[in-house]
Order: sequence, then C-alpha cells, then structure tokens
Amino acid sequence: MKAKYLTLVLLGAALAAPACENKAERERKDVEKAARNVDEKKTEAAKDVGKAEEKLGEKEAKAERTAFVNMANARLGKVDAMLSSARDDVRRVPDDKRKDLDARLETIDKNRHHASKELDRANDVTAADWPGFQANVLREIQTLESDIVNLGDTIKSQKTT
Repeated sequence: MKAKYLTLVLLGAALAAPACENKAERERKDVEKAARNVDEKKTEAAKDVGKAEEKLGEKEAKAERTAFVNMANARLGKVDAMLSSARDDVRRVPDDKRKDLDARLETIDKNRHHASKELDRANDVTAADWPGFQANVLREIQTLESDIVNLGDTIKSQKTT
C-alpha cells in the first residue's frame, strides 16, 4: 500500500510539474503582453500629445498671420487716407504744374494696388516664406507712406512758387 501511495504521489508530482511550468509560462506571457500594451498606450499618448502641440502651433501661427494682416490693412487704410488728401491737394495746384504730380499719384495708386494684392496672398504663403513675405509687405507699405509724404512736400512747394 505504501508503494502504491508513493507511486501515486510521485505520479501526481510528475504530472503537476508540467502544469506548474505551464502556469508560470502563461503568467510570463501575460506579463509580457501587458508590458507591450503599456508601451503601445505610451506611444499612442505621445502621438496624441504631438498632434495637440502641432494644432496649437498651427493656431498660434494663424493668429500671428491674422494679426499681421489686420495691422497691414490698417496701415493701408492710413495710406488710402493720405492718398485721398494728396489727390485733393493736387487738384488745388495750378494746371501747368500738375502733370508731374498726376503721374506720381498714378504710380502711387499702382503701388498701393500691388501692395493690397500682395497682402491678399497672405494665406497662401508657406511658413518658411512667411518672414520674407512680412518684410516685403511692410517695405511696400513704408515706401507708399514715404512716397505720399514726398508728394505732399512737392505739392507744398508747387503751391508756394
């Protein structure tokens, strides 16, 4: 009986050993799978953070563009007012002295139109070209302002002579 009992115990132990090994293997695989899932979740979270940062950057860039366009439009409005005043002043200059002034007004009008067209393309400019675009538009507006001031000085001198 003892031998039978001992045989059964040994047989049970022999059968239980692979079951314990299988259970340990399953647990190890479950841990590895959980670790992969955690890594995947971290990767997805990092991608989501990257997308959110990108969207925020796009919103900031759009806000910057909008602010620049609004500022440039305001300056072009000022140029329009100065140009209107210059036209009125040119009309008061005697006809014999007006021809050159009319030609300068026409040139300034063309440049004003060009600056406005250039500003209209603001949304089509790439981020890499944006700084150069801003500089060009500002330079054109400053040139317009300067040309109108110079025209005004010329008008004043024409009136006094």
